[in-house]
Amino acid sequence: RLNGFGYVDAEEKPKKYANDSNPTVQQFLKAEGLASAEKYQQASELLAEVREFMERTPRKFDNWLPAVINSSGFCAYKLKQYAKAIDFFRISLRRIQAIGDAEIEADIFQNLAEASFHAGKYSDAKRYGERSRRINYRRNRHERIVENSYWLGRITNELEKPGSNASERWYEMALKGLEKAFPGQKGAQNEWRLRIENAKNGRVKDEDRVAEKFRSLDKTKEGEVQQRKVLDLLQYLQQDVTE
Repeated sequence: RLNGFGYVDAEEKPKKYANDSNPTVQQFLKAEGLASAEKYQQASELLAEVREFMERTPRKFDNWLPAVINSSGFCAYKLKQYAKAIDFFRISLRRIQAIGDAEIEADIFQNLAEASFHAGKYSDAKRYGERSRRINYRRNRHERIVENSYWLGRITNELEKPGSNASERWYEMALKGLEKAFPGQKGAQNEWRLRIENAKNGRVKDEDRVAEKFRSLDKTKEGEVQQRKVLDLLQYLQQDVTE
Protein backbone atom coordinates (compact mmCIF):
# COMPACT_ATOMS: atom_id res chain seq x y z
CA ARG A 1 0.00 0.00 0.00
CA LEU A 2 2.31 2.72 1.23
CA ASN A 3 5.44 1.39 -0.48
CA GLY A 4 4.54 3.26 -3.58
CA PHE A 5 5.68 3.80 -7.12
CA GLY A 6 9.35 3.74 -8.01
CA TYR A 7 10.16 0.74 -5.83
CA VAL A 8 12.33 -1.99 -7.34
CA ASP A 9 13.48 -5.07 -5.44
CA ALA A 10 16.97 -4.75 -4.05
CA GLU A 11 18.45 -7.48 -6.23
CA GLU A 12 17.18 -5.70 -9.34
CA LYS A 13 18.94 -2.42 -8.57
CA PRO A 14 22.56 -1.50 -9.29
CA LYS A 15 24.69 -1.47 -6.14
CA LYS A 16 25.06 2.33 -6.21
CA TYR A 17 21.38 2.64 -5.25
CA ALA A 18 20.14 2.06 -1.72
CA ASN A 19 18.32 -1.23 -1.25
CA ASP A 20 16.00 -2.34 1.51
CA SER A 21 18.90 -3.26 3.80
CA ASN A 22 20.00 0.39 3.95
CA PRO A 23 19.43 1.85 7.46
CA THR A 24 17.51 4.86 6.11
CA VAL A 25 15.30 2.64 3.98
CA GLN A 26 14.71 0.50 7.05
CA GLN A 27 13.44 3.62 8.81
CA PHE A 28 11.08 4.23 5.89
CA LEU A 29 9.77 0.68 6.16
CA LYS A 30 9.31 1.24 9.90
CA ALA A 31 7.25 4.35 9.10
CA GLU A 32 5.12 2.26 6.74
CA GLY A 33 4.49 -0.15 9.58
CA LEU A 34 3.41 2.67 11.85
CA ALA A 35 1.02 3.97 9.19
CA SER A 36 -0.40 0.49 8.66
CA ALA A 37 -1.04 0.38 12.42
CA GLU A 38 -2.86 3.73 12.05
CA LYS A 39 -0.18 5.57 14.02
CA TYR A 40 -0.17 8.34 11.46
CA GLN A 41 1.43 11.09 13.56
CA GLN A 42 4.39 8.91 14.50
CA ALA A 43 4.72 7.75 10.91
CA SER A 44 4.61 11.33 9.65
CA GLU A 45 7.37 12.46 12.02
CA LEU A 46 9.59 9.54 11.05
CA LEU A 47 8.97 10.13 7.34
CA ALA A 48 10.09 13.75 7.75
CA GLU A 49 13.41 12.52 9.17
CA VAL A 50 13.77 9.98 6.37
CA ARG A 51 13.09 12.61 3.68
CA GLU A 52 15.63 14.99 5.19
CA PHE A 53 18.33 12.30 5.17
CA MET A 54 17.54 10.98 1.69
CA GLU A 55 17.59 14.46 0.19
CA ARG A 56 21.24 14.84 1.21
CA THR A 57 22.17 12.19 -1.39
CA PRO A 58 19.12 12.08 -3.70
CA ARG A 59 20.80 10.08 -6.45
CA LYS A 60 21.35 7.22 -4.03
CA PHE A 61 17.68 7.22 -3.02
CA ASP A 62 16.01 8.16 -6.32
CA ASN A 63 14.00 4.93 -6.32
CA TRP A 64 12.73 5.58 -2.79
CA LEU A 65 12.03 9.31 -2.60
CA PRO A 66 8.79 9.26 -4.63
CA ALA A 67 7.40 6.57 -2.34
CA VAL A 68 8.48 8.45 0.78
CA ILE A 69 6.83 11.65 -0.46
CA ASN A 70 3.64 9.81 -1.35
CA SER A 71 3.57 8.15 2.06
CA SER A 72 3.97 11.56 3.67
CA GLY A 73 0.94 12.75 1.73
CA PHE A 74 -1.03 9.69 2.75
CA CYS A 75 -0.29 10.26 6.45
CA ALA A 76 -1.16 13.96 6.19
CA TYR A 77 -4.45 12.97 4.56
CA LYS A 78 -5.26 10.54 7.33
CA LEU A 79 -4.46 13.23 9.90
CA LYS A 80 -6.91 15.49 8.05
CA GLN A 81 -4.07 17.87 7.22
CA TYR A 82 -5.44 18.24 3.73
CA ALA A 83 -3.42 21.30 2.63
CA LYS A 84 -0.21 19.48 3.53
CA ALA A 85 -1.40 16.30 1.81
CA ILE A 86 -2.15 18.27 -1.35
CA ASP A 87 1.37 19.73 -1.32
CA PHE A 88 2.95 16.28 -1.04
CA PHE A 89 0.73 14.80 -3.76
CA ARG A 90 1.60 17.69 -6.09
CA ILE A 91 5.29 16.95 -5.61
CA SER A 92 4.62 13.27 -6.31
CA LEU A 93 2.69 14.26 -9.41
CA ARG A 94 5.56 16.32 -10.81
CA ARG A 95 8.01 13.51 -10.24
CA ILE A 96 5.85 10.88 -11.85
CA GLN A 97 4.95 13.12 -14.81
CA ALA A 98 8.69 13.46 -15.43
CA ILE A 99 8.96 9.68 -15.53
CA GLY A 100 5.94 9.35 -17.81
CA ASP A 101 3.93 6.69 -15.95
CA ALA A 102 0.32 7.44 -16.89
CA GLU A 103 -1.42 5.02 -14.52
CA ILE A 104 0.39 6.31 -11.44
CA GLU A 105 -0.28 9.85 -12.67
CA ALA A 106 -3.99 9.04 -12.77
CA ASP A 107 -3.89 7.68 -9.22
CA ILE A 108 -2.15 10.78 -7.90
CA PHE A 109 -4.68 13.02 -9.65
CA GLN A 110 -7.38 11.04 -7.83
CA ASN A 111 -5.49 11.47 -4.54
CA LEU A 112 -5.48 15.20 -5.21
CA ALA A 113 -9.18 15.17 -6.07
CA GLU A 114 -10.15 13.51 -2.79
CA ALA A 115 -7.80 15.60 -0.66
CA SER A 116 -9.07 18.79 -2.34
CA PHE A 117 -12.67 17.66 -1.77
CA HIS A 118 -12.09 17.28 1.96
CA ALA A 119 -10.26 20.63 2.00
CA GLY A 120 -13.37 22.26 0.56
CA LYS A 121 -11.61 23.12 -2.70
CA TYR A 122 -14.32 21.68 -4.90
CA SER A 123 -13.32 23.32 -8.19
CA ASP A 124 -9.77 21.98 -7.83
CA ALA A 125 -11.18 18.58 -6.86
CA LYS A 126 -13.32 18.50 -10.00
CA ARG A 127 -10.39 19.42 -12.22
CA TYR A 128 -8.14 16.75 -10.70
CA GLY A 129 -10.88 14.12 -10.78
CA GLU A 130 -11.64 14.76 -14.44
CA ARG A 131 -7.97 14.50 -15.39
CA SER A 132 -7.69 11.21 -13.53
CA ARG A 133 -10.77 9.88 -15.26
CA ARG A 134 -9.54 10.87 -18.73
CA ILE A 135 -6.29 8.97 -18.23
CA ASN A 136 -8.07 5.94 -16.81
CA TYR A 137 -10.59 5.98 -19.68
CA ARG A 138 -7.81 5.95 -22.27
CA ARG A 139 -6.19 3.00 -20.51
CA ASN A 140 -9.41 1.03 -19.91
CA ARG A 141 -8.99 1.01 -16.14
CA HIS A 142 -12.64 0.26 -15.50
CA GLU A 143 -12.42 -0.13 -11.71
CA ARG A 144 -10.70 3.25 -11.43
CA ILE A 145 -13.28 4.83 -13.75
CA VAL A 146 -16.06 3.79 -11.37
CA GLU A 147 -14.16 5.39 -8.50
CA ASN A 148 -13.55 8.56 -10.54
CA SER A 149 -17.22 8.84 -11.51
CA TYR A 150 -18.40 8.28 -7.94
CA TRP A 151 -16.17 11.02 -6.59
CA LEU A 152 -17.03 13.40 -9.41
CA GLY A 153 -20.66 12.88 -8.41
CA ARG A 154 -19.89 13.86 -4.84
CA ILE A 155 -17.78 16.82 -5.94
CA THR A 156 -20.40 18.04 -8.41
CA ASN A 157 -23.06 17.77 -5.72
CA GLU A 158 -21.12 20.39 -3.73
CA LEU A 159 -20.75 22.67 -6.75
CA GLU A 160 -24.14 22.44 -8.41
CA LYS A 161 -26.95 24.95 -7.98
CA PRO A 162 -30.15 24.00 -6.13
CA GLY A 163 -32.44 22.01 -8.41
CA SER A 164 -29.62 20.85 -10.65
CA ASN A 165 -29.09 17.13 -11.15
CA ALA A 166 -25.58 17.24 -12.63
CA SER A 167 -24.25 14.90 -9.95
CA GLU A 168 -26.83 12.28 -10.95
CA ARG A 169 -25.10 11.90 -14.32
CA TRP A 170 -21.84 10.91 -12.66
CA TYR A 171 -23.52 8.46 -10.30
CA GLU A 172 -25.32 6.82 -13.23
CA MET A 173 -22.02 6.50 -15.10
CA ALA A 174 -20.49 4.83 -12.07
CA LEU A 175 -23.40 2.38 -11.86
CA LYS A 176 -23.22 1.56 -15.56
CA GLY A 177 -19.51 0.78 -15.27
CA LEU A 178 -19.82 -1.79 -12.50
CA GLU A 179 -20.15 -4.86 -14.76
CA LYS A 180 -16.95 -4.04 -16.65
CA ALA A 181 -15.11 -3.01 -13.52
CA PHE A 182 -16.05 -6.07 -11.45
CA PRO A 183 -17.08 -8.89 -13.83
CA GLY A 184 -18.63 -11.75 -11.88
CA GLN A 185 -17.92 -10.02 -8.54
CA LYS A 186 -21.42 -9.50 -7.18
CA GLY A 187 -20.13 -8.55 -3.74
CA ALA A 188 -17.97 -5.72 -5.08
CA GLN A 189 -20.78 -4.54 -7.37
CA ASN A 190 -23.29 -4.48 -4.51
CA GLU A 191 -20.87 -2.64 -2.24
CA TRP A 192 -20.46 0.06 -4.87
CA ARG A 193 -24.21 0.26 -5.49
CA LEU A 194 -24.73 0.86 -1.77
CA ARG A 195 -22.01 3.53 -1.68
CA ILE A 196 -23.51 5.31 -4.67
CA GLU A 197 -27.05 5.08 -3.32
CA ASN A 198 -25.94 6.47 0.04
CA ALA A 199 -24.15 9.35 -1.68
CA LYS A 200 -27.21 10.15 -3.79
CA ASN A 201 -29.35 10.28 -0.67
CA GLY A 202 -26.91 12.31 1.39
CA ARG A 203 -25.94 9.42 3.64
CA VAL A 204 -22.27 9.12 2.78
CA LYS A 205 -20.46 6.69 5.06
CA ASP A 206 -17.12 6.55 3.30
CA GLU A 207 -14.01 6.42 5.42
CA ASP A 208 -11.58 9.17 4.42
CA ARG A 209 -9.18 7.46 2.07
CA VAL A 210 -7.10 8.02 -1.00
CA ALA A 211 -6.17 5.75 -3.84
CA GLU A 212 -3.28 3.70 -2.49
CA LYS A 213 -2.42 1.22 -5.23
CA PHE A 214 0.79 1.93 -7.07
CA ARG A 215 2.87 -0.28 -9.29
CA SER A 216 6.64 -0.36 -9.55
CA LEU A 217 8.77 0.66 -12.47
CA ASP A 218 9.47 -2.45 -14.50
CA LYS A 219 12.99 -3.51 -15.29
CA THR A 220 12.83 -2.80 -19.02
CA LYS A 221 14.64 -0.46 -21.34
CA GLU A 222 11.75 1.95 -20.89
CA GLY A 223 12.11 1.65 -17.14
CA GLU A 224 15.81 2.51 -17.40
CA VAL A 225 14.97 5.59 -19.45
CA GLN A 226 12.44 6.59 -16.81
CA GLN A 227 15.06 6.24 -14.09
CA ARG A 228 17.45 8.51 -16.02
CA LYS A 229 14.70 11.12 -16.35
CA VAL A 230 14.23 11.06 -12.60
CA LEU A 231 17.96 11.48 -12.00
CA ASP A 232 18.12 14.46 -14.34
CA LEU A 233 15.27 16.22 -12.54
CA LEU A 234 16.01 15.32 -8.94
CA GLN A 235 18.08 18.40 -8.20
CA TYR A 236 15.35 20.67 -9.59
CA LEU A 237 12.51 18.91 -7.78
CA GLN A 238 14.36 18.49 -4.50
CA GLN A 239 13.78 22.09 -3.48
CA ASP A 240 10.00 21.55 -3.66
CA VAL A 241 10.14 18.85 -1.02
CA THR A 242 11.63 21.10 1.62
CA GLU A 243 9.26 24.04 1.08
